[in-house]
Order: sequence, then structure tokens, then C-alpha cells
Amino acid sequence: MEFSELFQKRRSIRQYTGESIPAEHIRKILEAGLRAPNACNAQLWHFYVLVGKEKIEGLIPDVCRQEWIKKTAFVVVITENAEPLNARFGAEKGNLFVAENAGAAAENMSLMAAEFGYASCFVGAFDEDKCREYVGAKPEERPVLMLPVGVPAADVPLRDRKPFEEAVTILGDFVETAPEAKSDGPFRIESQYLPGAVFDDVGMPKATIHNANLEGARFSDINLKSGFFGGMTFEGSYFGNADMKNSTFEHIDFSGAHFVRADFSDAVFEDCKGLD
Repeated sequence: MEFSELFQKRRSIRQYTGESIPAEHIRKILEAGLRAPNACNAQLWHFYVLVGKEKIEGLIPDVCRQEWIKKTAFVVVITENAEPLNARFGAEKGNLFVAENAGAAAENMSLMAAEFGYASCFVGAFDEDKCREYVGAKPEERPVLMLPVGVPAADVPLRDRKPFEEAVTILGDFVETAPEAKSDGPFRIESQYLPGAVFDDVGMPKATIHNANLEGARFSDINLKSGFFGGMTFEGSYFGNADMKNSTFEHIDFSGAHFVRADFSDAVFEDCKGLD
């Protein structure tokens, strides 16, 4: 999996199946965390890893109150000893650096978990003193961040981010040039946010669309014949003059959708709600 796909795949998930994860996967996820950048390469962190139902459920409710954690496969408690950095840079900078260290390590682990098909979620709301006692950390080790990881029970859609122009200010020379068309494969659009985009008279036969946010979109005069649609939400969508003959829909949410001049002759509905 290319990185451009991987970082889009990572989600903050709070619904898990309770299934376990192979030990070799856990180790690789932790090793990814240890390769994260950190201040002065001092590696002042320590990872306390809680594996198994008993150890994880013991966090609730004294250490933290996130009940969903109970169904994750393991929880990483990242502690940091800020004393060496505080002595060198002062407490304000030293404490900032160790927080950055923990965040970088957690992100590395989150991405490695996503590559394996697992999910994770940063947790910062917990009792530090009780957490330190629970994992048996040393007095100088401050629990900075908890990272639960597990098998996801839900596929959370990609959440919107602010437009590039709103979130980014570039200072200095920056001239964008249009990318050259690739001749060795199909046209690709990756990691783009296109609010208000208009596609008119566009041909995309055999196209593949992954992780697309089409909230509020309108579809009219569309040929989706023989397509496959799985795990999609069309809640509140509008379809006009759409040809979906011989298409397959699996785990689709059409609640509140509006169909105009639709032909459902010879359609087959299995285990569907709201067809009374």
C-alpha cells in the first residue's frame, strides 16, 4: 500500500469487535512507534502495553472512562521522562518536546496498525497518577498519551478537513505547475478535497472510487450499469435519470434518499428495511 493511500485509511475509531491481534503484528506496530522522531534522539519514552481483556478492562473507570476501550485488542500507554530535556531547555520547552515525541510515536503506530487493517484512537483524557500506578511506571515517568488498537467494528467515512487555502499559509516563492499526464497507467486523483466540484459530460468507464465523500451530491443522467456499490451511505441523496441496471448494492444506506423516474423492474431486494 502506498503512503498516499495509507494515511487516508487511518481513522479515529471508537467501535471494536473485541477480537485479538497476532503478537507479531503488535510487535511491528510497537517497533513503528520506536522509529518515530524525538527530541535529540534521547528516546525518553517508554511504552507500557496492556494486552488481553482483564488488563484492558482494569483501566475502567479509575484510569479512564472510555468504555469502548474494553473491546480493543491492546492499549499502549506512552510515558515520557521530561527531566533531561527540562534540564537542557527549561521546563516549558522540555514538556512540549516530550508531548511531541509521544504524538509522533502514536501516529507511527496508528499508521502501521492501519496498514494491517486495524484501527486506533488517541486518548488524552485519563488520570495520569492512576495510570502511572496501574502500569507500574517510575515516578519520573509521566503518562502522556494512550493508544488503544483493535479490530474495527465500523467503517467510519473519511472526515472533512479544512480547504488547503484556509489551513495553509505559504511564505516565500511557491509556484505550482500542473502535473504531467502519466502515460503508463490510468488517470488518478488522490488525496484531493474538491468542494463544489462539477463533473459534466465525463466518461469514467471501469473507474474505481475509494474513500469518497459525496455528501450533498446530486446525480442525474448517470450510467452506473453493472456497477458494484458496497458499504456506502446515500442518506438524503437525490438521484434523477440514473441507469443502475444489473448493479449490485451491498450494505447501503438509502434512508431519506429521493428517486425520481426510477425503474426497479426485475430488481431483487434481500434483507432490506423500509420496503413495506
